[in-house]
Amino acid sequence: LVQTLHAGDGYLSQSSKWMHFGLGTDAEIDHVTVRWPAGKTETFGDIQPQRRYLLIQDSGEPVESPVSERQLSLVESDQPKPQYSETSSSSLPDPFPLPVLRYTKFDDPAPREIKTNSRPLLVNFWASWCLPCLGELQDFTERQQEIRAAGLDVLAITVDGISIDHDTTPANAQQLINRLEFPFDTGVATSELIDKVALITEIHFYRRSSFDLPFSMLLDAEGRLLSIYRGVVEIDALLEDLDQLSSASPLEMMNLSVPMPGRWYDEISTDLREIAGSFRGRYNEDFVRYVKGATKQIAKIRELTLPEHEQKRLQKLHADLYVSLAKTAWETGDADQVIEQYRNALTIRPNYARVHYNLAVALAGRRQVELAAEHYRQAIKSDPKIAEAHNNLGMILVATGSVDEGVTHFRQAISLDSEFGRAYFNLGRALRLQGNFSEAGDQFRAALQVNPGYYQAHFWLGMIQQGQGDDQAAAESFDRVLSIEPEHEMAHRMLATLRYRQGKYAVSVNHFRQLTKVVPDDVEVLNALAWLLATQPQLDPSDRQEAVQLAQRAIELAEQSV
Repeated sequence: LVQTLHAGDGYLSQSSKWMHFGLGTDAEIDHVTVRWPAGKTETFGDIQPQRRYLLIQDSGEPVESPVSERQLSLVESDQPKPQYSETSSSSLPDPFPLPVLRYTKFDDPAPREIKTNSRPLLVNFWASWCLPCLGELQDFTERQQEIRAAGLDVLAITVDGISIDHDTTPANAQQLINRLEFPFDTGVATSELIDKVALITEIHFYRRSSFDLPFSMLLDAEGRLLSIYRGVVEIDALLEDLDQLSSASPLEMMNLSVPMPGRWYDEISTDLREIAGSFRGRYNEDFVRYVKGATKQIAKIRELTLPEHEQKRLQKLHADLYVSLAKTAWETGDADQVIEQYRNALTIRPNYARVHYNLAVALAGRRQVELAAEHYRQAIKSDPKIAEAHNNLGMILVATGSVDEGVTHFRQAISLDSEFGRAYFNLGRALRLQGNFSEAGDQFRAALQVNPGYYQAHFWLGMIQQGQGDDQAAAESFDRVLSIEPEHEMAHRMLATLRYRQGKYAVSVNHFRQLTKVVPDDVEVLNALAWLLATQPQLDPSDRQEAVQLAQRAIELAEQSV
């Protein structure tokens, strides 16, 4: 007889480790052979039928395990029939911090935030075309004293004017409220409010269901969601929920959230980091709010005594939350928050290379170049293979006079990324400052190999070619600049001068005329064009009048600048 014993093979469960062999009557057992998981085989003898034995690896001897007698008594009872209700209520196992929920008033379109004012609040969504909603509002009105005595406020928000299936407006809802003499606060839903409420239900029920009316949410005094009601709220059940949930311990909250009693494997708490992901890109205000809450959650967990690998994982997770805040601030243009959140990340994880790099970029954007350079150096120290950090540090070094060191970093960036066009370009400019014009030209050409549309590289290659006396090649480079950037001022200036020296006066005039469109109040350009039109005999005589007008305009601008 052969049987196989499996370890845990179910979710949080496993089969019994006792194995039963049916031997029939008058059986004798010669021995039992066990092949252990590691492959070793072991034989046990002296085993009798009708008994239980515990077999322990490498012991060689079976240990008899007497069967304990258990008294099990089944008591007959009636299964109670559950009461039918048209309302589905779902209490949450952990109070849920809500996103910012805004609505408007009937007489004021300015958005206002739903707040609890330190008292529990029932937020009720309804519409004038919803008959069950009207009965519900009537119940609220008739039992207002009981509701207020329980310390509960009610905010009834109409969705009239939002549904494409109904042509009612908030005015219809206001007439109904006035006719009922509704005693609680009222408001009008916005599309954003409905979308956020639908998102909340999707988070808790793992599906985005239709927004059926009436729909209500019970909030505690701190504005956290305690329970969700679909259908007409039964006042007695609501007040009972309020009484139980408002004073419930975490374990009691968990027990109230399920339809049957039982034991819990672990305490349930809302993972704000996971919640934040549902709002990113749609409602950044709420995303930031949840991420900030998540940083506090993880900071609290990190105070516990945990294995080293778990502490490292949480450290990175903690720092990455601040990074996500910084990225969101970058998207909204809040430079101060970008810098603050990256610094927060570095307090958690000081050697985070990519964060040092991103912080350096942000600081450089605020012209804090010395601090930026320091963080670029820290990024390179933590991860020497960040090509962008070498390139950007090189730019700062060249700008502050350390050209030789800048060249070293540009070369390092290129060695890390042979397709790094900007690094070739920056190296070319630095070499030009050193007077190494030949290699500078080679670096500009390398940049253009990577990106033929890199018009800045075309321009500076043209400058190198002009300096080497190759006017024709320089002119061709400047022409390429203008084919990409037709209003490039310096390219027009260089071509105007080069073409004049080559005797191509009409082409030179054309470039000067283009310059008057790009820089219409440049006295030098106006004077040069006026002189060229007035003194070149092969030009059209009608240009002489234009020359006079240009000269007069140049005089006017010169007098204004005095």
